[in-house]
Amino acid sequence: MPIRSSYPNGIPAWIDIASTDAEAAKRFYGDLFGWQWIPEPLTDDETYWLGYLDGQPIVGLTGMTPGMVESGMASRWFRYVAVDDVDATLAIAVLSGGTIMAPAMEVGTKGRMAFVRDPVGASIGLWHSDEIPGSGLILEPGVPVWQELHALDLDAVGKFYGEVFDWTATATSRPDGSDVVMFAVGQEPVAGLATPSTAEVATDWHVYFYVDDVEATASAVLSNGGKVAAAPEGDTGGVHAAFIDPTGAAFSVYSSPTEVGE
Repeated sequence: MPIRSSYPNGIPAWIDIASTDAEAAKRFYGDLFGWQWIPEPLTDDETYWLGYLDGQPIVGLTGMTPGMVESGMASRWFRYVAVDDVDATLAIAVLSGGTIMAPAMEVGTKGRMAFVRDPVGASIGLWHSDEIPGSGLILEPGVPVWQELHALDLDAVGKFYGEVFDWTATATSRPDGSDVVMFAVGQEPVAGLATPSTAEVATDWHVYFYVDDVEATASAVLSNGGKVAAAPEGDTGGVHAAFIDPTGAAFSVYSSPTEVGE
């Protein structure tokens, strides 16, 4: 069981979901990935739920207020990058063309965070915490394994994330001919950047969870009230599929190449 206890500056460290129905989301992901939910009260009226797996924190969850739901906000997953200094990184993000979505703030006693929108409209969180630096497990079923940004302006995105997080970019092509950029911090791959299949696809980050069996996961998604957005498919890089949870949040799963052809 690979445990990760630290996240250097620039490494994606945490994800959480803001849901229109927190109880439904907790049931769905608990059944699907085996997460156990522990409440962390933030205020008298607000609770942040930590999803644990094998005794390690994996993800977070918060419920939207009635006002948020009535305004039409949809459930979605958010991504956070570990930084040494939230305030300093936020300033760099603004100078690099980003827009502040949420200013730097304390999250209870757990850490400090902020949110920015990059130059092409995708949101990314900044996170610093000594108590919960990030997901406590890696490369285990039910654990975040990858994130990929779909955007049309690859140059603008690469410049922004390079300046803010010191990500280096390497361009390549997929077997279908689409462009893809791999981001890394040092020698550690941290994220992907790809052009969407059509211009109508929204610019956003997509989160992937590791699973042993994508086909079995697809069946479990359906039996628990979710939907299949992209059916399982595989190549030499592995097998993946995309889903929508019962509250409307999109997510994807991935399994290693050993599943291909089985």
